[in-house]
Amino acid sequence: MRRTVRTLGATARALAVLAASVLSACGEAPQAGGTLPAAEFLFAAGDSTYWVRSSGEGMRVRSAPILLTDVDGRLFEIFMSDDGAEYPDASFATVRLWSRALRSTDSTLLFADSTVLRALASWRKAHPAELEVDPSADDVPDDPRTVVHDEIEILDVHGPY
Repeated sequence: MRRTVRTLGATARALAVLAASVLSACGEAPQAGGTLPAAEFLFAAGDSTYWVRSSGEGMRVRSAPILLTDVDGRLFEIFMSDDGAEYPDASFATVRLWSRALRSTDSTLLFADSTVLRALASWRKAHPAELEVDPSADDVPDDPRTVVHDEIEILDVHGPY
């Protein structure tokens, strides 16, 4: 799963206006040409959450379909990551479920099924001459003979979020 931190663009202008309003309501209004006050908050809208940070360096927004949960008064992001391999005639893909405290860079694995990776190891042993293909390349086969994939779907989390 790819996560990006980016500066505000055209799609986040409304969020910037909201953030500026919240920041100005929290203290002194920034002076023209001055720096933004230091602030950090979450803005949840539908299935996305925006993590807004402002400082003397400017404002940054991390936006993604972030799923949050509250555990003992601490916010945690729940997310999935993908792993696997593509071959000319085989496709392997697995998903892992992770948790990360918002104030930390450490993640905790919540759930992983090793079935796909065991099948991949077995297939590689049986086909040692096969080379992986780049999944972003145009020549990925549409209908490989061997397909081993798993899926995880988060149904709900406990807590106010």
